[in-house]
Amino acid sequence: MTIVDAYAHVGLPRFISADDYRVLMTEANIDAAVLVAFGACADLRRIHSAANACPERFRAIGVPLGRDRWEVESFVSAQLTAGFAGIRVEPRHIREQPWILDLIWRHDGFAYAVGDLSAEAESTALLRALDKGERRLVVAPHMAGCGRGRAEEPSGAWDELLGHERFAVIMSRQGAYPAAAAASWAEILIARVGWRRLMWGSEVPVLFWRDESLADALHWYDRLTPDPERRRAFLAANATRLVFERPVDMRPLQLPFEPVTRQDAAPVPLFPGGQSFAPETVGRLVHDWLSSGGPSQTNLSGHIERLLSKILGMEYTNEDHAS
Repeated sequence: MTIVDAYAHVGLPRFISADDYRVLMTEANIDAAVLVAFGACADLRRIHSAANACPERFRAIGVPLGRDRWEVESFVSAQLTAGFAGIRVEPRHIREQPWILDLIWRHDGFAYAVGDLSAEAESTALLRALDKGERRLVVAPHMAGCGRGRAEEPSGAWDELLGHERFAVIMSRQGAYPAAAAASWAEILIARVGWRRLMWGSEVPVLFWRDESLADALHWYDRLTPDPERRRAFLAANATRLVFERPVDMRPLQLPFEPVTRQDAAPVPLFPGGQSFAPETVGRLVHDWLSSGGPSQTNLSGHIERLLSKILGMEYTNEDHAS
């Protein structure tokens, strides 16, 4: 494999379909990807279908949903039994529902731990969990929280966690953080985690909401000047070894309830600090943009401007502005 995307969101209506993502993969020469569900878009059947149809190319990451412990346990178990490779957890799950981690390990899955894990409680809990089994793995997307947006030197349990041999970091979402902090934190991660536990992730389609492209996400790391061997490890070999070489047994997905009845309700922050839209609108909008040529024609905001101009049915000229 040449490029493995370790963090891509697939699911409707908030994100994009697997077919849309496959087009992007072809254009960017991405060979394989980890498809990650989200608490506000748990389109698990679409993710499972893609992974089931092409397990050599896709891995599925689910989410814990439910109104009580029984519901959450049955929901998570159903996903892992059906061949989901892991579960996306947040700091609140680690603090308040640590039994979710035990359930993941029991099924020989791994945790995709998002958010700020630097607090002593979360770091210590993950360290203790990892030390109880050689097959246990924790993967931290989004540059492991980017040091809370401040590139502080890690210490205590947080520093130990970054150095743990079964703790890996996905370098994604760098464009959402302050530029100086992201660059400094990347250097800290290289020093603490090392090139054998760092993976590349696009965060498709969320990076499009920030007007970034897949090329932007790939080339941002050129500034770190990894040599060819480290680059191969970062872009593909580490994800292949840590994620894709772990076998999965794809089976029918039998959920105890429909995810839409338990998933979070959250608007889509289409452009940081700007307008938010309903998930249904954003899903259709990105699909329309990709169908019209996508990044090869214009960025997402340019496509929106074109649509708005067409809908309004007028040219906004200098004379119009002057009047």
